[in-house]
Amino acid sequence: MTEKTADEIRDEKCFPVTQAILEGMAKNLLEEDGVKTTALATLELSFTEDLNIVTDMSYIPQLILGALSGVNATVQVADTIPLDIEKYNNVAKKILGILADAKIKIGFKPDEVSTVFAGIKDKLSALFIEEKINSLEVAHIMENILTSFGAFNNLLASSIDMSTEKATAKVFELDSTSDLTMKKLDEILKK
Repeated sequence: MTEKTADEIRDEKCFPVTQAILEGMAKNLLEEDGVKTTALATLELSFTEDLNIVTDMSYIPQLILGALSGVNATVQVADTIPLDIEKYNNVAKKILGILADAKIKIGFKPDEVSTVFAGIKDKLSALFIEEKINSLEVAHIMENILTSFGAFNNLLASSIDMSTEKATAKVFELDSTSDLTMKKLDEILKK
């Protein structure tokens, strides 16, 4: 009979404990005080199983993280109900409309947010209730607004950069600023 390796011995001890912790997480982790409850139960189990503080107690979170990463990857490809993109885009347009119509103070300081936006909070709340939009959907809609703004801002900056490049090349009487040499630069500066 072959003698077990240190890793096999560790796995035989840690795998069942990891399973027990996952079961405890499923029952308690997301409940009120669930983090504390799960941590206390894990400490008690670790004591009962007399786990090694250095090897076992650092290995078990790695195993759990591996399981969570695996379920995350699986969730991403699982069948779900499609998002109502048209509805979310309409709500996003309404949010932007409320913002534009409010004519808020531009250039406000971070500590002024609640004051500056107080006038639109009720309108946003009414919109979300009317459209039956929950907080996760609001977060998704706002992420889309910010992503779209980022794309708009990048396109604008890129357009300005390209125009600036063309204008600079024209000043130097070149096809492209990449053709600019030190002598040509000196020649232009001495004009």
